Amino acid sequence: MPPYAVSCTHSGRGKPMTVRVGVKGELIAWAIERSRLPLEDLLFRFPSLTKWGHGDANPTLRVLAHHLGVV
Repeated sequence: MPPYAVSCTHSGRGKPMTVRVGVKGELIAWAIERSRLPLEDLLFRFPSLTKWGHGDANPTLRVLAHHLGVV
C-alpha cells in the first residue's frame, strides 16, 4: 500500500470540495526527522501534526501543498 490515501468530501452544494490525504504515521515520523526542525516549531506550523501521526485526522491536500517546502 502507498504511504498515503486520498479521499474527497463535498462540503455542500456549490461549495468547493475538500480533499483530505490520509498519510501513514510512518511517513509523518519520517518527515519530522527529515526536516531537522525542533518538534515545537513543527507543532506551531502544523497544530494537527500529532493527530495526523496517530491517524486521528487527515491533512487537506491544500495544507500539504502549501507547506510542502517547509517540511
